[in-house]
Amino acid sequence: MWRIFGRDADIFLKAIDLVSEHEIHLWDAMIAACMKENDLTEIVTENKKDFGKIPDIKVTVPF
Repeated sequence: MWRIFGRDADIFLKAIDLVSEHEIHLWDAMIAACMKENDLTEIVTENKKDFGKIPDIKVTVPF
């Protein structure tokens, strides 16, 4: 089952902080901020370069 998480101004501001702290793209930072807000700690993605910079997020590359 898929869960859909909303975004709001607070998450956007947290994402901007992640961009500044970890030098990642804004959209990746938005995903990471939503994950942190909802206590999600693992992402399956090919983008280990950006998500790997964020503490407390485990990156699983599917290949």
